[in-house]
This record gives sequence, C-alpha cells and structure tokens, in this order.
Amino acid sequence: GMHIFCRPSGFYIYVWILVFIPVPQLALAQSNVIFITEAKGQPILDYPLQIGRYFAQGEIPQFPSALINGSRIATQADIKKRHSDNSVRHAIISLIIPRIDANGTVAISFENVSRPTADPVPSSASEFLASVPNFDAFMNITSRNASVDNVNISVSARSLLEAGHVSYWTAGNISTTMIVVDHNGTYDLGFMSGWRPFRPIFQITFWPSLNLTRVRFIGEISNAEQMQDMNYDIDLSISGQLVFRDTDVPHRGGQRWTRKFWIPQPPPIEINIDHNVPYLIAIGVLPNYNISVGLFPKSRAALA
Repeated sequence: GMHIFCRPSGFYIYVWILVFIPVPQLALAQSNVIFITEAKGQPILDYPLQIGRYFAQGEIPQFPSALINGSRIATQADIKKRHSDNSVRHAIISLIIPRIDANGTVAISFENVSRPTADPVPSSASEFLASVPNFDAFMNITSRNASVDNVNISVSARSLLEAGHVSYWTAGNISTTMIVVDHNGTYDLGFMSGWRPFRPIFQITFWPSLNLTRVRFIGEISNAEQMQDMNYDIDLSISGQLVFRDTDVPHRGGQRWTRKFWIPQPPPIEINIDHNVPYLIAIGVLPNYNISVGLFPKSRAALA
C-alpha cells in the first residue's frame, strides 16, 4: 500500500490506502519448496527431517506428500490445522532424506495425495520402551543450600511413560514424538516439603527405521501457586550416561530452559534450511518483509 499525509491546523493525519490481493493469487507466484543444503563438504545419508510447514488455502485438499528433487518419498504428515475449506493449513512433516551430496542441495516440494504415504499408526510408548529396554532419561537437581529438606532430587522419564503421562505431537511409523509430562504436578520437584515449583518435561522423538532417539529435556517453573526462584546444580543423563552438567544454575520463576540430545549418536547436523520466505510471505504466514535487506558482515560473523 501507500500512505498520504496532510497538515491541517498544525498536526498530521495519516491515511493508509491498502490494496488487498487474494492470498491464493499471491501464492501462485511462489512455489512451496524447501531447500536443504549440506554445509560441511561431506555427503549425508538417511537424514531424519521433521519440520513444520504451512500451506496456502486450497493447495493441499487432503494430505501433503513430499517430493525430493521431483520424486515422491514416504512422508508422514501430522496435520495440526486446516483452512475453512478443509484444505491443510499447517502440518508437521517427517521424512528421511536418502542422500545429500557434499555441498549439495535437495529441493523438497509438496503434492496432494488422497491418503497418507506413510503409516499414520504411531509407535506407542509401550512399543518404544520395549524396543529400547535400557532407555531412561533422568533430571537430577541438587540444592546449593544444605539445610533444605531435600538436597538431591530427581525424576525419570521412563517412570512417567510407564505411568501413562504421555501425549503425542507426531504419530506414525517414520517418527513419533511423545510429550512426557504430568501437568497434575505429581512429579514436580522442590527442595522444601510440600513446595515443588520445578516441573520436568521430556520430549522424546523416536525414528524406528533408523534406531535413533532424540530427547529434549525441559525444566520450567510455571505453577502460579508455587512460584519460586531456585538455584541448583543439575545433571542430565540418558540410559546411565551423563550428557550435561551445570552448577549454580539461577532458575527464575516463570522461566524454562531446554537441552536436546540424540542417542545412540546424533545425525549429521551440518545443513542449512531455506524455508522459502517469499512463499510464506505470499500466503500470509509472515509479514511482507523486505527480503532484499541482509545482515551486516559483523552481524553474520557474530552468528557464525
């Protein structure tokens, strides 16, 4: 649009003239393609990709299926939101990229299919635990004050899973993401008897065909009835192996922290993802930024 201003009686009046173009017409000018580039000069095989994606109204009437460089690949699409015409608005896409050449780029596009190209039946929590019988993830926090009632306290992800405190963010045979938390507060932690402000959360994503598991630890203090600042030492471990340790952590009320780890080993993460900002602008997901403006060299160096 444009703006017009005039100056009657010593003050400014701004009048905005907006020109609205239907979103589908704008979206037609942009293709819904994501570009994945290998960044370290080494080929990557079987890369697990889980990514959120928005779609223009009418673009995907039923289910999205991904194509890598034009060839369809098994795609798990967990649909989170549909448009008013019931076409897909937002979905979590899970797939395994067979290969990315050294310094190479693959293009991931999308087409509509009448049924999912990957089995939408999830790997349940019990199936996951059976497949990794030695799996567990522990948060252990230790008070900096030895005079408290409970100096050292911990919680186990496996105990939460076995008790059924789990919901599914994605569910299928490519990847299953479980949010493991008890929002009733039974497993909340605290150093004083009857006062447990610390809520442990685990997000566990299982890739069964690759035998890979990603564990995201989250600690938050969000219970408005037991809000408190805490200071503690913390150990995070997976299946008996220490993966993170920190001391004298200042955790303020109303805040959360997170750490993410893979087992048995992380996949190569030296990739760059081009989410195709012009497309996201065209369908109204992002504001109409001037994408010709880049970062100053010093800013890019600081992010490197």
